[in-house]
Amino acid sequence: METKREKEVHEVQLQNSQRLIEEQATANARCDAETAPANTVCDAETTARAAEQQIQINILKIVVTYMQGKEPTFSDFMTASPLSAAIT
Repeated sequence: METKREKEVHEVQLQNSQRLIEEQATANARCDAETAPANTVCDAETTARAAEQQIQINILKIVVTYMQGKEPTFSDFMTASPLSAAIT
């Protein structure tokens, strides 16, 4: 059985722990608010870069399709390439 003094000590420890948790939550929220604009810019840049890369991929797919239809040796080259499995 806990004594009255032990209960008081535990209550103080609990209150201190709760205060520290609240302080950490406040600090985390402040940090999130400070980094949110930079994260938004970074996300926008990443999205734009991915869109540009997809455009380039689509162009290259068109070129490959054209070359396969016009140049038989190109098709042979593509089939023999060690990267052909990754390309298709």
